[in-house]
Amino acid sequence: MKLAVVLVRNLAARWLGAYGNEWVATPHLDRLAAEGVVFERHIGDRTDGQSESYAAPVVRFDDLVPPWAVPADVFDTYAEDSEGLAPVREPAPFAPDDLDAWDALHFSYAAVLTRLDAKLGRFFDECRADGSAILLTSDRGFPLGEHGVVGPNGSPAHAELCHLPLILRLPGGTGAGERVDGFTQPGALARALGRTNLIADEEGKNWSDESEILATVRSIVAPVALTHDADGTLRALRTAEWTAIVRPATPDQAMVCDRLYRRPEDPHEANNLADRHPEIADDLIRWFGRSDDYSSPTD
Repeated sequence: MKLAVVLVRNLAARWLGAYGNEWVATPHLDRLAAEGVVFERHIGDRTDGQSESYAAPVVRFDDLVPPWAVPADVFDTYAEDSEGLAPVREPAPFAPDDLDAWDALHFSYAAVLTRLDAKLGRFFDECRADGSAILLTSDRGFPLGEHGVVGPNGSPAHAELCHLPLILRLPGGTGAGERVDGFTQPGALARALGRTNLIADEEGKNWSDESEILATVRSIVAPVALTHDADGTLRALRTAEWTAIVRPATPDQAMVCDRLYRRPEDPHEANNLADRHPEIADDLIRWFGRSDDYSSPTD
């Protein structure tokens, strides 16, 4: 059986129906999720993007990387109740109170994603026809004004950048409709796949049993997830109950929890509770210092 790793660059999980999106049309991605196993909390290891080494062929789709080729007809469908909006091809920062700029940016991204969904649908059909397994994920999300940031460069490790889709569809239907809770991360996924018999032979096939592939991906589920900057500096720690965005330590100051968000009540990380729950923030920071302890903090 062949495994195709589909890497859609700049796609956060929040844009897919499988992860709660209700307004962007992605029928082919929705079908893939319905036919496969959805991993609920796949969190990027790094703010600057993820490894593309998955011990299997990686098929990259770069449509969501600017400059965007925004399909005018699809954009007009999303913007039909808004007058005077034009597609955005080169996203740029805008004033927080400029609602038209917010809408134009989001409608443009949605239009590109809907057009990309059709392209992905054709590729998925080819995989179904030849009996290939599909593992769909992303390298990082693309902030669109959330937390005052447009684009991934320099963005802190919030959900719009770090919560990535991870969907595994197996041709025999193993696990179809299952949703896996707990955290998974790209680095652990790449290492786990590298330990299995997934490297292509001369004919381009990766021979492995469906249950083995699913068990391999399930094996990386963990109670916490850590996200670092490119230089290895910790930027965020996530548990089942909390997300902590941290300020790195300096020679004069210890690591500080700048922003604390309760999960799952605040999935968009909008309500900072760091001042209201300093004891939780301190416990998370102390836990991170115990590198040999991977049980969930605050338990």
